[in-house]
Amino acid sequence: MSATPPPDPAASPYSGLSLDLLSTVDRAAEELRRSLFEGELAPGTPLREIALAEALGVSRSTVREALAILVAEGLADRIPNKGTQVRRLDPAQVRDVCRARTVIETAGGTMDDVTMNHIFVKDWADYATVNKVYAEYFPGDKPARYCIQCGLVKPDALVEIASIAHVGKPSPA
Repeated sequence: MSATPPPDPAASPYSGLSLDLLSTVDRAAEELRRSLFEGELAPGTPLREIALAEALGVSRSTVREALAILVAEGLADRIPNKGTQVRRLDPAQVRDVCRARTVIETAGGTMDDVTMNHIFVKDWADYATVNKVYAEYFPGDKPARYCIQCGLVKPDALVEIASIAHVGKPSPA
């Protein structure tokens, strides 16, 4: 039996790094994810296995497994007897979060007093819907904001928004 030689102090600090190669299924899921996040596949778009297999140059079973990953991540919905589609967020769900307007108005302010919004979405696939509803609440100059995808405080929530408003600020002279 041979002993493992002691580490060479002159060896590269990167010698312990390794990379697992992605499977074809993982690469297909990654490409579909990219397409969703970049808006190439809009919410509600049917994800047809045969067409996707041809477009990606992979087998239909590979696409089926990639779609199962997207469904598990909440980016797509599998509808019985219909297939899989890009997940769609109901605008009413976003409007429900925007009830902060009532709090701001009760304090004597308006939506114009909002200076920052922190938007948390469960799925990036819902970002376009969030933007559409956001524009309804902030039609003119929009306050600063950022949006991140993350797990939310309420497990059944799809969007959370935290707003900062400066009510009673001096008016510009």
